[in-house]
Amino acid sequence: MRRLRTALPACFLLPLLAGAAPCAQAGGPLSAYDPVRVEAVLAEAGALQAAGRYRDALRGYRRAIHLTRINEGLDTPAQIGLLERVLESQLALGLREAADGTQENLYRLRLRHAAGSAERLTAASAYSDWKRERYLGGAGGAGYRSLLAMIDVHEEALAVLRTAGESGVAEVPHLYHRLEAEYLVSTYAGENSPVTHVHSGGVGLADYQTATDIDADRFRRLRKHNFRNGRELLERVIAILEAQPEPDVEALAAARIALGDWYLWWHRRGRALENYREAWSLYAGDGNPATDPAALFPGPRELPDTNSFSTGRAPDPYQQPARALVRFGVSRLGEVRDIEFLELEPGDAPGARSALYQLLKNYRFRPLLRDGEVVAASDVVRQYRYHY
Repeated sequence: MRRLRTALPACFLLPLLAGAAPCAQAGGPLSAYDPVRVEAVLAEAGALQAAGRYRDALRGYRRAIHLTRINEGLDTPAQIGLLERVLESQLALGLREAADGTQENLYRLRLRHAAGSAERLTAASAYSDWKRERYLGGAGGAGYRSLLAMIDVHEEALAVLRTAGESGVAEVPHLYHRLEAEYLVSTYAGENSPVTHVHSGGVGLADYQTATDIDADRFRRLRKHNFRNGRELLERVIAILEAQPEPDVEALAAARIALGDWYLWWHRRGRALENYREAWSLYAGDGNPATDPAALFPGPRELPDTNSFSTGRAPDPYQQPARALVRFGVSRLGEVRDIEFLELEPGDAPGARSALYQLLKNYRFRPLLRDGEVVAASDVVRQYRYHY
């Protein structure tokens, strides 16, 4: 049986070989790949998404991305907005594993077209925030890989800055983001253990301790040197700020406090207090009557004073919500004393009381300073919303 051969016009074949869009015959109908048709597909997908038909919208956006790649190339800036719309539909549908891949593609595309260090920081921060949320939500099985991704994304950005000769103040935000990951590493107790914090959830099922891959080995080293890594990050921040022709006193004091917090997190109380006093001295000795060192320490502060344990995700539906108004004292060492419940909802749930009690006992607080010296604080009143 003879096979039929379909003759294609040269104007169709040549653009495909060259990587461009197929042409339409003069005076004929639009090609399936015509940019005008891309706009029509995009408009239809947007209408579907606005109507809550996310699955249909997702198909439309994927078609629009396919057509855009044919017309413009594989990695064009126009695809950033399209991927953001794909991500919105995926999250609305609860397709978090698919969304993880989209986030990876978005990050790489944003990074490729970043105009400078500020845009690179935005891209890296968005991606590391996503990975933190995945870790805290227990998504993806091997939570330690999410922590490694948080670290790697900012290490990549730091390497780019140094290669481009932009090391210095531009490094500081990335170093602080790295610190967020180090706080999470410090509380990591295995994939079957919960992360104990008001804003946290469980952390997956796989166990890195039994894994033998390169990532698992890297994570073991990170855990082993966690204290040193966090300390060195903040020492680098302080060195950068002190090296400026006109040091930013406010930023430098904040870095000293952050280093004190890290020491206190690791129960190195003497070194913590040294750094807190150093921050106090920076404000007291800056010659500016408008800066009050007491404003640096308005009251005891729960640690860590970072976004490490924050997530925008909804809480676990199997956990019960609770609200409590409590009064307590904080010792000179940042430990909670004499917890008194002023209000508790639900009032008849003993689990709500014991959960917050244990949480506060495990908390470390930045202590109160007055006249450059650490003092105990009493009658600290806080309201907490949490799940148990």
